Formats: sequence, structure tokens, C-alpha cells
Amino acid sequence: MINELAALVGEANVMQGEDMARWSSDWTGAYRFSPLAVVRPGSTAEVAAVVKWANETGTTIVPVSGNTGLAGGTRADGAVMLSLDRMNQIRDLRPEARVAIVEAGVILSNLHDAADAVEGIPAVSRPGIIPKEMDHLKESREFPAIHRPVLRFLPGLAH
Repeated sequence: MINELAALVGEANVMQGEDMARWSSDWTGAYRFSPLAVVRPGSTAEVAAVVKWANETGTTIVPVSGNTGLAGGTRADGAVMLSLDRMNQIRDLRPEARVAIVEAGVILSNLHDAADAVEGIPAVSRPGIIPKEMDHLKESREFPAIHRPVLRFLPGLAH
């Protein structure tokens, strides 16, 4: 299985064992799980190849982006996690249309920073409700923002 996945996305982009620690729980740490492997495709073509492989082999896959879920939604016991974190490019910001074209793994705070730097895009509001037990994570660049969208996000568009 690992060799087949490595042939699709490259050996460095297939994780097992301790290398999967980051993907072995939800963001809160309340839910822990043991994926078979974590696969990190870098393009929509690689995602399609992994999904095709999973279909052909009957292997369950669980997609994950920033792994910022708070309710165990990415539980992947006995499954292959499909991490989209390498697909993190902001392809285009179109202020006149208020549209951002981004890849599926873009971190929201990075999109906010990019939008803030473009004239004609109103500041993206970022108010958040931070539960007390997560206070220590406020400064993290990956903290999930609770926001009112100013831009429409069109993830996953391939060129």
C-alpha cells in the first residue's frame, strides 16, 4: 500500500508511524485516532490518482485540510488520511468581483493577510469566539477564524 501511494504522490508525501502524529487527533486533542497512513497530494491530479487508487483497493479515505475541526470529524481509524495541506496556493484575488480563487489547503489567516495587502478588498473581518480552554492558541497562525465572508472562495479550481 505505501509503495503504491508513494508512486502517486512521492515517497516524502506518505507518512506512517510517528510522522503521522500531527494528523492523529482533532484540533482540540479530544479525539485520537490511528490512520493507516497520511497522504499529502500536491495537485488535483494527485488527489484524483489517490481517490482512484482508494476506489480500486476498497480503502477508505478521509480528507483533511488544516485539521482544525473541533468535533472529531476527521476520525480516520483504519483509513488513509488525504491531507490537502500542500495545496496551499492563493491563485487569484479579484477585488472587483470580490472573489478569491484558492487551493483547498489554504490557511484562512494567510488568505486574510493576502486580501489585506490588495487595494480594493475591504478588510476581512475576523471576530472570533475563543473557548477558554483554547486561549493559549490565540497567537497561532492556524487558529480557525470565525468570520463573515467578504470574499467568495472558489477552492479546488485546476488550471
